[in-house]
Parts: sequence; C-alpha cells; structure tokens
Amino acid sequence: FKEYDSQSAGDDPQITRSTYTLSYIKTINKLQLSDTSKYTCSGENIRNNLPINSGDTVKYVIVVSDVVVTMTTSTNTPDKGSEVNIICSAVGGRRPHLVQLLHNTQVIKSNSDSGFCTEKDDFTQECIETISNFGYQNSGNYKCLAKNRVKNNVERENETNNEVINVSKTVQVSSTQSSSEKEIQFGSSLPLTCTV
Repeated sequence: FKEYDSQSAGDDPQITRSTYTLSYIKTINKLQLSDTSKYTCSGENIRNNLPINSGDTVKYVIVVSDVVVTMTTSTNTPDKGSEVNIICSAVGGRRPHLVQLLHNTQVIKSNSDSGFCTEKDDFTQECIETISNFGYQNSGNYKCLAKNRVKNNVERENETNNEVINVSKTVQVSSTQSSSEKEIQFGSSLPLTCTV
C-alpha cells in the first residue's frame, strides 16, 4: 500500500485530492500448462461507504512449451493374427496441431484421419491405432511424431524413438518317415524328413 500526500487542485483551496495506489503482486513460480488462464484485476473507489466507480483489467496468459510425445504399445511381440494397440500421446503449450504415426518411415495415420485422435484437454491429443490381424507385413519400426506452435507462432516438432513390433515367430517342427513300418531291417537305409 502506497499513499501519496494530499495535493491542492487548481487555485481553489477547498478542493484537495488524495491519490492511493494499492499494488498486489502474485508471482507464479515454475509455470505449468494448467496456469494458462484469464486473469482479472478488479478495483473500485468508495466514497461515503458507496462505490462510485470500478474497473477491471483482464489479461489472458497462455503458457507455451514445446510438444512432448510418447508412444506405448500393447505388445512388442504379438502373435500372428492378434490385435495390437499403438497409442501416441502428444502434450504441448498450445495443443499439438499435428500428430502422426509412422511405420517404417511412412505415415500410416494422422490426426486429420477420422477417429484416430481425441483432444483430452487444452494441451493433449491422444491418438490410438488398433491393428487387427497383425501380420508379418505389419512388423517393423513404429514411431509417433507431433508438432505445435509456440511463442511468435514458431513451429516445434518432436518424435519418439523407433519402437520395434515384430510378429513372434513360433517354430513348428514335424517329422516324417518314408516307411510306415516300425521295425526296420538291420543294415538297410531309412530316410527321415524334419520340417521346421
């Protein structure tokens, strides 16, 4: 609270003016994305216990941060024909405007594709790709890529490391014998076939 001395206004000794300034400072340390908000400062003048005027100052604060993207998979070694879920989660101060899922460097899904992404809150997009009947053609490197815009509309990009998802290779072994006889003559030959 800071008070200035009364001052006379003009030449009339009957009119005096007092100026009072009240300052309130709120410091938010370690800003988080959730601190993005509208902040309002309000004040009013009171004379004879009645408000005579009031005022508001509104300030919109947007916390910006580079996008952070993560990827999780339901499994890295699915059985052939099983279902695999891949989740890309992108968070940034200004919500990511682009989220893509890449398979062996090729974009297979983007947030512009219907049903791929949902906006979880003002900062997060969660994108889920379900691959049914996962096969050898689906095996390979997967990664998520995301972009957002930060201060002065500068675009930032981030991507996950490659995640390898390969069909588990189940080995089946069978053997056959050319003769159906269980007893074989000593000294004779017996071809056996083993298929892996």
